Amino acid sequence: MTEKDERKALMEQLVSEEVMRPMDYFPHYVNASSDPKLQRLRDDHGWESVGRWWFLVELLHAAEGHAIDVSRPAQWRRLSNELEFDDVTQCRDFIAWLSALRLIDRDALEGGHVINKRVVENAEFYAKKRAAGRIGKR
Repeated sequence: MTEKDERKALMEQLVSEEVMRPMDYFPHYVNASSDPKLQRLRDDHGWESVGRWWFLVELLHAAEGHAIDVSRPAQWRRLSNELEFDDVTQCRDFIAWLSALRLIDRDALEGGHVINKRVVENAEFYAKKRAAGRIGKR
């Protein structure tokens, strides 16, 4: 294996480790409120739903692996409490609506996880930066 191949393999290994780490920071577009999906969320469910959405985005960035496990009732209760719903049914309905708007990955939700594509992209972008920094320190 050449030095270039070794470096590439190391980079891939480090990125796969780094991408799972919770993030302390994520970029937020100043015009996010003009996104048609968020406008529809606001129109159909009010400003409170937009606040819950952004808090969910924060939770996803801070979560290990950038996914929230909702495969068991206790996990739905925990998420419901985090998002300050009166009951779990309201939380499930909210997450289902986010899925219908394609703000949440439908397949992942069917598998018991709340995942957002943009959050995963952010995690991958910063994982590559952190991995490159770790390689540079060697």
